[in-house]
Amino acid sequence: MALLPPQFLNSVVAIGVQVDDDAEPRWIGTGFIYGVDTSDSEDEYYPFLVTNEHVVSNDDILVIKMNRTDDLPANEYLIDLKKEREMITVHPDGSDVAVYLLPGSILDADRAEIYPVTDEYTLSPEKAGETGVSEGDGVFAIGFPLGLVGYEDQVFPIVKQGCIARIQDWLSGRSRSILIDANIFPGNSGGPVFLRPSLLAIEGTQSNPNSYLIGMVSQGIIYQDKAFSTQTGRQRITFEENSGIVEIVPSDAIMETIQIAMQGLGLTD
Repeated sequence: MALLPPQFLNSVVAIGVQVDDDAEPRWIGTGFIYGVDTSDSEDEYYPFLVTNEHVVSNDDILVIKMNRTDDLPANEYLIDLKKEREMITVHPDGSDVAVYLLPGSILDADRAEIYPVTDEYTLSPEKAGETGVSEGDGVFAIGFPLGLVGYEDQVFPIVKQGCIARIQDWLSGRSRSILIDANIFPGNSGGPVFLRPSLLAIEGTQSNPNSYLIGMVSQGIIYQDKAFSTQTGRQRITFEENSGIVEIVPSDAIMETIQIAMQGLGLTD
């Protein structure tokens, strides 16, 4: 029995920064591969790396780690942002999205094990309305919290479970984000969030037997409690904790960014 299609796990990659040439990368976030069909063949696609803009904004060398289809250890690919920065497309309205077209050599010569997410498994606002997606529906957030990438030879993402906390404002066009209830931590940023299928539904609503990409993790909303001095009235310390509420970038913002990237690369009319 599976509630999350196994291929979704193989769409997820670890993202790190190269601190020192001889040191292990410092794993700072998550990304996933989105495949856009080419016009030449249904079996071929353009592989876009999708992650948060804030994950790729402050460092010069990114490290992308993904499994291989052969018996060799997982590969680490370097992206020199000093040279490739102009190849990264971000969303024009400030949504926390960045996409990058991966070189074909990763797919062919290096035999990367990539099973991309495609349009078929993406939840648009229209599809969400048709399927009756609402608050309380379950979700899976996939990524590498706390830098827990797996092993030297294999990448194993971590799946965390939660539910939709607020989505009606996105469905109505009032908001460019969705809120979920899930405990995420540093390293989850940029990880895909999938709708949890369920055959159970209350009377008057419909069940959903499919798992769809609903968006990706952007940031957790932190609860702050400030302590003030009774003598001076000045703030002395701030206590912070994970509220469990997470802002995610919805799928339509991801698709818009990919379309802009394809236009810039001359891959579409």
